Amino acid sequence: MKKRIFKGFLCISIFFAMVCTSFNHSWSAEKKYPSRNIDVLISFPPGGPIDLQTRILAKYLEKEVGVQVIPVNKPGGGGSLGAGILASSRPDGYTLSLMAQSSIIMPVLLKEADFSIEDFRAIGQVVAPPPVVFVVHPDSPWKTFQEFVDHARKNPGVKCGHPPVTTTAFLKMSYINKYANLKLVGVPFKTDPEINVAIMGKHIPIAMSGVAALRGPLEAGKLRVLFSFNPATEIGDLKLAPNTPDFESFFGKKPRFDLATYLWAHSKTPDEIIEILKRALEKVEKNPEFDNDLKKVGYRARYVDGDIFMKEELPESVKFIKEILTEIGLMK
Repeated sequence: MKKRIFKGFLCISIFFAMVCTSFNHSWSAEKKYPSRNIDVLISFPPGGPIDLQTRILAKYLEKEVGVQVIPVNKPGGGGSLGAGILASSRPDGYTLSLMAQSSIIMPVLLKEADFSIEDFRAIGQVVAPPPVVFVVHPDSPWKTFQEFVDHARKNPGVKCGHPPVTTTAFLKMSYINKYANLKLVGVPFKTDPEINVAIMGKHIPIAMSGVAALRGPLEAGKLRVLFSFNPATEIGDLKLAPNTPDFESFFGKKPRFDLATYLWAHSKTPDEIIEILKRALEKVEKNPEFDNDLKKVGYRARYVDGDIFMKEELPESVKFIKEILTEIGLMK
């Protein structure tokens, strides 16, 4: 009788051990990251600067993580829709987004978002501050930026096209407008191609937008650059006229801010997953082919650790963007 009880107990113990081993193995397999495709949200329509950057990044990132990295366009709200989707996603590292910090900070400051800045964590900087330029029609009477500045100061109210108010281009346009006392009237467009059409059709006299979105018309001679916010060395392989001024050369000092593009995850994503993504992103950034592909669309690769950015740079970006929005009357 005792032998039977012992054998029964032994069988139950072996079965329980097998179940536990199987469970632990299954749980361990589920913990392995990444084990399936990763989505990278794009907060703007196809063909725009962030879309181009994301598709280039995805191609190189999937080589490092070993799974497919899928760009997913979620345009809307001037970039805030994609940010909102990331903020409400599961913090498991399978939903990421490539965004400038303005796409997160602006909707929060303007109280147009149902998320907070604390919902996001930067994995790392991907691209150097995006090149932004003032462009005019080739037939424009302003042949130099100084001529335009003189005209704008004497004739307040010149209309200037720009992307949505949550974008880097809008912030830079607003910054120069205030700094140089140009008294421009901003005309917002939903997409960069709409800005191109408006300038080429002479519906607006001048616009500020990202170089990548203007590349085709610029190379075809359908647009002309008057001013580049960034030095020409930061504008990929797009050649500007030798005398094209940038902020520092024209105003004699560096701008107080610049806004770069970062790869973001949900703030509650486990540290071990963030570290895996950091290592993969850093390898991508060191790949010269990645930088060359970015140059072809007007950008440069630049890596900064996301935690360093969150601690040292993000608070300053929030403070300065708030100052700009207050100065131009969008915040009180």
